[in-house]
Amino acid sequence: MFKVVIVDDEPLIREGLKTLVPWESYDFTIVDIAKNGKDALEKYEIHKPNLMVVDIRMPGMDGLELIENIRRKDSSLHFLILSGYADFEYAKRAIVCNVDGYIVKPVDEDELSSYLEKVSNMLKKESELKHTTELETEWRHDHLVQYLLSHEKGKADQEFKQKLERSDLLWSTYQPVVFQLYAEHDVTEETIYAIKESLSGYAEKDQRGIVFSRDHYVGMLLRTSLRTEQASQQLYHDLSELISKHGVGFNAALGEPVKSYLDISKSFEQAIELLRRHFLYKKGRWITAEGYPLYRTQSGKNDALSLSMHKLRWTDFIMPWTSETRKRLRKH
Repeated sequence: MFKVVIVDDEPLIREGLKTLVPWESYDFTIVDIAKNGKDALEKYEIHKPNLMVVDIRMPGMDGLELIENIRRKDSSLHFLILSGYADFEYAKRAIVCNVDGYIVKPVDEDELSSYLEKVSNMLKKESELKHTTELETEWRHDHLVQYLLSHEKGKADQEFKQKLERSDLLWSTYQPVVFQLYAEHDVTEETIYAIKESLSGYAEKDQRGIVFSRDHYVGMLLRTSLRTEQASQQLYHDLSELISKHGVGFNAALGEPVKSYLDISKSFEQAIELLRRHFLYKKGRWITAEGYPLYRTQSGKNDALSLSMHKLRWTDFIMPWTSETRKRLRKH
């Protein structure tokens, strides 16, 4: 349903408009009413409506001043103007403000219904266009990110760099966040898609990054690195809540922050290698190259910190465990 705010200084008009036409029949719902321009600005910020029905003459800020004020920051909002009489000067200003209709009081039901049908159809087309554009943008972003994840440093050319710039993917910092999903049974494609949708909604907020999936992993490419432990833990908490709602478990790893898009694949592979060793780390936190594993190797070194990512031998973690077990048994 499209959201409507009614703005009029006369209580009878405000209440009358709510019942004059079947708003729901045109896919509208009245979310609030406002008694003047200042009140309407506050209601606009709260609800972000799709349509505002505005009286022209109100004390303080009149209807056209209200519309001009909103138009400075929102060019897509639709307006219907109410006026006590036909006024050519007001009509000219209304045209400049790109309003959708000018209705003279007393409001005629058929005239208002006609305008609502017109605006509703426009909003539906705008919604379809927006959805199509979002899908195209999502596909383009996914295509570019997949290329970045799979290509070695130095392989991308100048033309590819220009594509990144046009898609707003040429950032100063990149950091991959990668999730390994698991469940009692296999994680389905439908579940992976639903998780990507949840993460995408989070990523789009404040332009945090871009969500992707590759092989059996789901991830997010952050556009800024996690500089503090607080920021890191907050992100883990937020994303783990989103994923857990889909009934799956996960292990999560952070790749190293990199300055160049040419190094993203290296950081991504680092995160994947860390996930392959997830059994060495405590649950409920990011697995990172600097993290402290549950076991150390025979040499006493924190092998998981090694960026070379040599494969562990089974003795690297079995031997320390058996040695510790013997010590405990001797005590008894």
